[in-house]
Amino acid sequence: MSGFIQGEDRFQATLFPERLDDYVAEDSSVRVIDVFLDDLDLSGLGRANKVGYFYDPGTDITVNEPGRWTVKVVVTHDGETSAGPVQEPFPTGGVLGADNGVFHFYVVEKDAPQLDVNIPVTSWVEPGNGPIDVPVLAPDKLSNVMMYYTTVMPGFLLEENRTSNLTYTYNAPRLNLDFPNIDLEDIDSRTGVDTITMSFLVTGTNSGGNTVYRARQVLLQGEQLILPAQRSSNWMFGNGFE
Repeated sequence: MSGFIQGEDRFQATLFPERLDDYVAEDSSVRVIDVFLDDLDLSGLGRANKVGYFYDPGTDITVNEPGRWTVKVVVTHDGETSAGPVQEPFPTGGVLGADNGVFHFYVVEKDAPQLDVNIPVTSWVEPGNGPIDVPVLAPDKLSNVMMYYTTVMPGFLLEENRTSNLTYTYNAPRLNLDFPNIDLEDIDSRTGVDTITMSFLVTGTNSGGNTVYRARQVLLQGEQLILPAQRSSNWMFGNGFE
């Protein structure tokens, strides 16, 4: 369907930790066995490389509707590990931080106006010291307004949810309880050093009874909160514009 956003090379990073030698042996194999994109079943996609990365251009899809898309990923580890051969039944896993391997990405039409976020284009914050509010502004004259959000750092889905409250609160100390790799302070006493991406989708019904979709991302780079301009050339993932 013309006018919508076509998936391209996603360049997604592996979801393993940065150092792999303590986690995956060199000759390990990881097989992606199930991927479900809403009603589309992409089971048995293929086999990851030795560091657990999988991407096959033949599995790219074209998303033909704006909205919130649901993905479920299940992987099976069926090769050698640092502890020796894996025996059946093979262990399974998914996206780190996802609920049972399920996550979401957001799609808007190419010409959709960007979502307004009530923060400066660039500001300085102290995420390690407490919550940071990110207020989102819904388009005028919409009813049944709902905001969806997804927050990630490289390799981890930190949180995602929906709310009718149009202010998202990023709370690094709270998230650090479940994701201790979030640094709250470094040796230079900075209160944030991680790269955090927050993706927002706001939906609502206009006067004509049609559903309206608006999206935007906010980037937290260390202590710098950045509001980048929305790109319209590619689709928008929950973990970033790709």
